Amino acid sequence: MARPESSRRFQTLPQQPGAAAESSPLGAAQNVAASASSKARALQALLLRTSDTIGTALFREDSRIIDQSAWLDECTVTHVGQGGSFLVRRMEPKSYPPPNTVLTDHKVFIVKSISVDAEVSDDSTLWDAIDIEVRALLHPPFRSHRNIVTLVGLILDPYRQSATYFPDLVLEHATHGSLADFQASKDDPLPMRTKLQLCLDISRGLRILHECNVVHGDLKSENVLVFDDGTGGYLAKLADFGSSFLESSNLATALKVVTKPWEAPEYATTMSAESLKLTDVYSYGLLFWRTVMDGKNPFTLAPLWLTDIRAMDDCKRNSHFSHKAVEVLQSYIPSSVYEELDVCKSVFDCTLQFDPRYRNMDRAYAILERKLSGTENQFPDVRSLAGALPQNENVQPVTLPDPAFDIYELSHRLSWDVQVQFVEHFEEIANVPERAASSQSMSVRGASFALFRCYLHGFGVMVDVKQACFWLTKAAQKEQEMALPLLWRFHDALRCPLTISWREVMMILNLAVSRGYKDCMKDMERMWETLTEEERGEAGRPWVKAQQLYRTFGCGAGLTCFLERNIRQNFHIFDPEQLVQELDASPQSVSQVVVNNLGHGILHYAAASGAVEAVELLLDGYNCDINSLSTDGETPLYCACRSGHFETTQALLHRAANPCLGTHAGATPLHWVSQFDEDKVRLVVDALKCAGANLEAEGGVPNSGPEGIHNPAGTALLRAVGKNSLAAVHALLAAGADPLAGGRLTSPIAFAALLLLPSILDTLLTYVGAYRGPDSLLDRLPRLDEIIGIGSARSMHIENRVTLLGHLFRSNVFDTFAIFRRLPLSLWTQRDWQSKLSTAWNTGYEDIVEAALYHFPPSSSQLVGPLQKAVLRNHEPMVKILLDFGADVQIPFEDSQGRRFTLLQLLCQRLPNIRQGIGVAKFLIDRGIRIETASGGTWPALSLAILARNFDLADFLLTRGADINRILETEYALPGLPGPINVTIFGRAAWIKKEEDVGSFRYLIDKIKSQDTPPSSRPSFFIGSSNAITIFHAVAMISSRSSPGVIGTATRTMMDLLLAIREFNVREKLDHAGEVGITALHVAAMSANDEAAIALLENGADPNLIAMGHFTALDILLLTPRTAPLDAQAAAALRDRISIIERNIRVCGGRRETLGSSAQQPLV
Repeated sequence: MARPESSRRFQTLPQQPGAAAESSPLGAAQNVAASASSKARALQALLLRTSDTIGTALFREDSRIIDQSAWLDECTVTHVGQGGSFLVRRMEPKSYPPPNTVLTDHKVFIVKSISVDAEVSDDSTLWDAIDIEVRALLHPPFRSHRNIVTLVGLILDPYRQSATYFPDLVLEHATHGSLADFQASKDDPLPMRTKLQLCLDISRGLRILHECNVVHGDLKSENVLVFDDGTGGYLAKLADFGSSFLESSNLATALKVVTKPWEAPEYATTMSAESLKLTDVYSYGLLFWRTVMDGKNPFTLAPLWLTDIRAMDDCKRNSHFSHKAVEVLQSYIPSSVYEELDVCKSVFDCTLQFDPRYRNMDRAYAILERKLSGTENQFPDVRSLAGALPQNENVQPVTLPDPAFDIYELSHRLSWDVQVQFVEHFEEIANVPERAASSQSMSVRGASFALFRCYLHGFGVMVDVKQACFWLTKAAQKEQEMALPLLWRFHDALRCPLTISWREVMMILNLAVSRGYKDCMKDMERMWETLTEEERGEAGRPWVKAQQLYRTFGCGAGLTCFLERNIRQNFHIFDPEQLVQELDASPQSVSQVVVNNLGHGILHYAAASGAVEAVELLLDGYNCDINSLSTDGETPLYCACRSGHFETTQALLHRAANPCLGTHAGATPLHWVSQFDEDKVRLVVDALKCAGANLEAEGGVPNSGPEGIHNPAGTALLRAVGKNSLAAVHALLAAGADPLAGGRLTSPIAFAALLLLPSILDTLLTYVGAYRGPDSLLDRLPRLDEIIGIGSARSMHIENRVTLLGHLFRSNVFDTFAIFRRLPLSLWTQRDWQSKLSTAWNTGYEDIVEAALYHFPPSSSQLVGPLQKAVLRNHEPMVKILLDFGADVQIPFEDSQGRRFTLLQLLCQRLPNIRQGIGVAKFLIDRGIRIETASGGTWPALSLAILARNFDLADFLLTRGADINRILETEYALPGLPGPINVTIFGRAAWIKKEEDVGSFRYLIDKIKSQDTPPSSRPSFFIGSSNAITIFHAVAMISSRSSPGVIGTATRTMMDLLLAIREFNVREKLDHAGEVGITALHVAAMSANDEAAIALLENGADPNLIAMGHFTALDILLLTPRTAPLDAQAAAALRDRISIIERNIRVCGGRRETLGSSAQQPLV
């Protein structure tokens, strides 16, 4: 018999338009893989290839991920522009509202994508550009700033025209486009005041960048967007941060990308971070110049008349360039606005200076702000500069915190396989040699901390506290910011022995204290108790020195603004005699001295450092303003309280310091009372109250470290609760603070319950008389179900509980629930509180569940739902707890269609993102659940596990005697035969719907091939209740009408797997017809399954066997009616497949048995 033509040759037939995806087997497989997992892979690529910081903002409650990216395909697209790396498009949806809440407030978007034609040597350059832009736009101060463009979201599908997985950036749409386009489109020039207002907006945006240690790097009119401001005017916002610098290191560098002629003269030289900021100031001066001249290039106008770039560069190097800028402006603007020349000249003087030392962005901002506010004739003070920053901003470096791998969100988004890939990638980075680490986009310390979280939460690995502590130690040794304060606390709480010396741990804790983590001093004391007498003698009392370090060098909050390297002019504040000499020799008056870039004066410096003699000297001898304000609005009293210096605070209050003036981010000195020693807290609170402090003033105390979740904006009492300071709580209550302020769910009482602080909670409840239960009080107290529901989102995760509570993280749960048990019944016996607790049960807080069950024993029926959820999540500790408290494993789960599943069947349908393991299955079987139970249209547990690709469970069930060849009820029919066909799981696994389903088929093939598989666990070649139907029939039965690329690829894979088994690839099995008289080749002809037909013919199947008494395979191919409704493309593809099968059959000697009037063309 002649051999058939190869599948590859037949695939070269002419293709219909749009059928290219099917034409190439490799291309089809690639397209299938991309469409099936693009979001997961793009998400993985984003987090693995970009910085450690992005995930913090991407995956919290206000997530910016846009999942419904297909909806954006239905948009009207307008090309906006294209640069070397990015393509920018304007997209206006045809339907509204959008399905994603992120998009709700935007009817038009700008989508910024990596260009297909990006001219770069490798992807790393493009990833760096995305990394920098996303990090900048997601930094909290920028996200809420009115003069920084808003990043609406990220689309994690790959850009359609490329094979990469770069995310698309979705930005808010600027009504008027860029400032350059906006001015160019105007027939008449904008009023001068409007132009100055736009420049003021730009200066505000630039100042917040610099405050957060970000250098824009490419400031020009094209990178400024213009919006309507809602009042009939215009609003300018900075955009395009792809050339920015985000690091606050001391490493010297140079600008990466500039646009001539809008760059500073020194742009190509190597500079420090502070010097780089000054290049932005110069570029701002050029932008200002261009803007007031209506967007024209001033270099090309009279009297300069420059057109050559080199001549422009020479002009900028002239020390009198700012005067030339004034001359150009004076010759351009009409005489009617000459009065504005003085303002412009002043801005030029503090920006367009060849010597960077004479550039001053703060002064330029103040000049414009005074001009536009009508106060240009008033002497500016530091308070005017503070207006550039929104009152509630957290101005901190973008580089903190370092890692941003949000386990909670990603564990729900990613399949277990992808989670494993993350862990493997982190381990690869964390284990690289130190000298090679610089080539990695994620740092060694960031990867180590991510691994700590993975092992702690069971992300991609089984929970392993010893491994978690191992990686935490490695991260802390690398000085990873968030690992430092957690090192001893987690080892102590989880009872894991330290793997480094106690001396190194003490050094790490000292470093953490210096960065503002006060609780590490308690860790030092607790660790000191574990040392031997000899070690204690060597260690001394390290927390005493740490406290001095904390209060003096870190200002009590881990700040660096008063460190020597950041002090502009150093004064010996702890040596009064030397200080007097320095003050007397200073050319400035004491009140004008500014010691750092945050506008702190020498009195702030002394107060923050605890130099009480210097404070008294400055106030009594030099008449310093006791209430002077820094740029951020901090008074000396605020600095003293933040550092916890009692004597300094006392000295300021005795001299009538105002505790209400100049709050920072709304926080007052009263918000920092927990910083003081416990025996001093009451005295400080009383003194502040006597001085006029407002006990109920609300404010935020920024904290971006691991303790930040415990520091919400609110009253001083709420802050004291968050700091777990019982002394501060007692003092504030005694002073009259209201523990119910803020509402039932946001009061200090609710916060104490949420953070599981029983001592503080008991104190607050006793203060308000809650245990007596007056009716008027009940509606103002939080209920237990509400607390659990809120806390399950974040604060009750083990990581956050250990961070706040240390070794008490478990016992505090029981003690807090015991307090609720003492409260009036209406606060915890809500009808559905158990159902609300299922949120906590579902996410894995087994100790919280155990405490709830202990204090509030439910009935057996109330445990049904939680047990089912725990089983479905394969949460072994949770299942064990629920079973110990009397949960009934025999109560089935009923789905929406009325089908009833045992818990074992439910477990075997485990979702792809759920942890692996067989522990729960063992529990259920040991409790009496039968393995083969299946009723009401359901399948046995083994079949469900195989189809769900939970192969660890499948292997376990086989060892317990599960029948792999049990016949299943199915809805599939064999062409030409009436009724559905019931087959084994082997046959069912062949009827795939998507590419991933081949995994189940491959698992069963491996069982056949493995020498270790016992005969009872091997799938049978015959898949029906009799020997009529074989596995070849099942594969040949697949119809490729619905998804031809997927089906074709999968069919070829499955046929290759089957034919590789020697005992299957024999003539008698290829041509087996059984009692129905139909071979697999006949079935392939009926289904137009060209891949199966070719594979069978290539391996010797006989094309001339007769089916149903009359028909050969060729008869069946040409006579089978094909009446399903098909579009033109699908019909053309079907004709191609029929033609392929016909040609192969004829090559192999196939003929028609039925001729004459019966012959007809297939109906397509």
